[in-house]
Amino acid sequence: MNKIFSKNNSRKKNSIIKSNFFSIIVPCFNGQNYIDRCIKSILSQTYNRFEVLVIEDGSNDSSYEILKKYSVSDKRIKILKHATNQGLSAARNTGLKNAVGQYIAFLDIDDWWPKNKLNIYFGYFLKEYDLLYSNFTRFKSVKNKKLIRVKENINFKKLIFSNLIPISTGAYDQKKLGYRIFEYDSPSEDWLFWLNLIKDSKKILGINKNLMFYNVSSSSMSANKFNMAKKAWMIFREFHKFNIIKSFYCLTIYFFNGIKRSFL
Repeated sequence: MNKIFSKNNSRKKNSIIKSNFFSIIVPCFNGQNYIDRCIKSILSQTYNRFEVLVIEDGSNDSSYEILKKYSVSDKRIKILKHATNQGLSAARNTGLKNAVGQYIAFLDIDDWWPKNKLNIYFGYFLKEYDLLYSNFTRFKSVKNKKLIRVKENINFKKLIFSNLIPISTGAYDQKKLGYRIFEYDSPSEDWLFWLNLIKDSKKILGINKNLMFYNVSSSSMSANKFNMAKKAWMIFREFHKFNIIKSFYCLTIYFFNGIKRSFL
């Protein structure tokens, strides 16, 4: 598991945080087939105080050209371009470094939101929540989709056993929790990010509404169960420093939770 601290991860000097404003961070690598659906779902939001930071991560398809058209037509969309592909952690960190919103939200380029997502989240942030996430739909096709319900209340101990916060549902108040970065460059970067963030979060809520559509494709990293098991093992052994026996115990719970999500 490689840390990715660097001087480039420091926030711009004299950054001003805009109150009641969302910064939506969207990494994009070879996402030409998904950009329209993703960006249109953001632009259709009923709550419109936001900026969209799309990190074009060295794509070799037409992603940049498509994104450029959106940024020209709507100044809320800002493209931050990497010359070469640097991976999800580095892409999200570029977005975090440039974000000016009080609220940070993430959306992967192949996922999308219903139009009331930000409005609902804003309502809960006004109730002093630090960290929010929500139910979502796993989408393979129009005829193959499933609503996934999240736990309303989680804490660090519960999050140890499984990543309970899908990245495209997560949002937090950076006025309260401060400037954060993805510290690790690994297949588990989002899980590790939430583990670090939840330690300092005092008021957390899983919203019982379907507020994200998660695209499941054969190329999705998380669609590969073997990769998922490997990243869970890595977190138990390298991040938490558990011994082998405790790591096997945690992995058993991890698999059990996965079975429950699949069949219940």
